[in-house]
Amino acid sequence: MLSLFKKKTNIPPSEGEQFIVQYFKDEKIRFEREVEIRNLKDDTKSYRRADFYLPKYKTYVEFFGMWNNSKEDRSRYKQKMVVFSKNNIPCVYIYPENL
Repeated sequence: MLSLFKKKTNIPPSEGEQFIVQYFKDEKIRFEREVEIRNLKDDTKSYRRADFYLPKYKTYVEFFGMWNNSKEDRSRYKQKMVVFSKNNIPCVYIYPENL
């Protein structure tokens, strides 16, 4: 079973994340920002941080805002997707062009 630790963060939302926040608010979708997900199997990190969690849908949302910046950023995002998939983490992935 996964252990979730929701932690308040001082990380300011990116411009894309601000757009998503506004959408959630406009549509009255309850959400939590910057949620830590711990104890993931086959992961090199002690935790992963998801951009958003939608409690009603028990689904995470990731905005890949730096997808087009570099191969390293894309690789990092792809690794996160692999870890989420291996751990059956329900997640919607949003790319900059999706906004």
